[in-house]
Amino acid sequence: MIQGYNIKLARDSRGIVQKELAEMLSINQGTLSRYEKGMIDIPDDILPKLSEVLHFPQSFFVSQLQNVGSQSSLFYRKRATFSVKSLNKLEAYVSVVSHAIDQMAASLDLPALDIPQVEPNGELLPEDIAFQVRNYFRLRKGPVENIVGLLERHGVIVVSLNIPDTEKFDGMTLFTNGGHCVIFINASFPNDRKRATLAHELGHCVMHLRSMDLEKPEDVKEKEAKAFAGEFLLPRDQCIEEFTNMKFKDLPMLKYEWLVSKAFITYRATSIGAITPKTEKYFYITLGRQGERTTENELVSIDSPKILNQMLSLFLNDLQYSQEDLSDLMGINYKELINVTQERMTNIVSLFHVSSTK
Repeated sequence: MIQGYNIKLARDSRGIVQKELAEMLSINQGTLSRYEKGMIDIPDDILPKLSEVLHFPQSFFVSQLQNVGSQSSLFYRKRATFSVKSLNKLEAYVSVVSHAIDQMAASLDLPALDIPQVEPNGELLPEDIAFQVRNYFRLRKGPVENIVGLLERHGVIVVSLNIPDTEKFDGMTLFTNGGHCVIFINASFPNDRKRATLAHELGHCVMHLRSMDLEKPEDVKEKEAKAFAGEFLLPRDQCIEEFTNMKFKDLPMLKYEWLVSKAFITYRATSIGAITPKTEKYFYITLGRQGERTTENELVSIDSPKILNQMLSLFLNDLQYSQEDLSDLMGINYKELINVTQERMTNIVSLFHVSSTK
């Protein structure tokens, strides 16, 4: 049975409005609107045409896809700065990639999620929880060097998205219909911002995504995740002495040491009382004057996501799927998935293997 929501996702991913698609399908816009809203049954004979004009496998339109737009917390940070068209495109690709992961994961033994679930309360602050999580991960003193690999070893799938017109997207975390935790990050962002985003999203995973507290305001969750990321990446007991009364000229050295942005170091130094709000303002103004508001001069490294790459490789090599068969299984053209997620097929030691029971 053709799913109306899937038609909308496919249309949004292509940046096509309802009127345009209706003309392509030789139907009126009112009929298409009713199709997308599930108000009327969709005739099966329209399926080949949908596949042709929207460039998705026919299997995509009959699959049960996740409505990520219904999860308001995922898009809270995006609504203020995104156009409706860009937000819809992002929602579409997140849904499609999540479905592709679920379809492949059904035949694989992925690492189980091994992330603590702890909620802040009056006595337990986000910083305290981040300290606990660092200990749980058995992190050594100093920066979190291979943060992507750390998350993937603990069962998180990290996906780097490269989608036109979504430059303001930073990151989001969700649990797929199959129960897999996926963090999406913006492939175009500098590595220092990716690190902060991953730590922020880890905070959401630990404190919010599995919480039964449905009444907590989204802005409170955002503040908690930011505080979590600050302690996770820059532990107070390790930074307080080094950051106290630091000068602007110290920021590049500290960035290379801790592998996060100068702006994030400035935020953290203020939050732990190492510098004054007046100094913080001066640092931010100076970064802006130097043209470093979004992209800073110094570059730092970050490791690449591997799990999605390994999943694709196992299907193509071990299970000997053709690209066409794999596209049909995932519900998205294989080459498009490679482009959107910036995956490159490489020989990587896998973190998992094909299930013998599936």
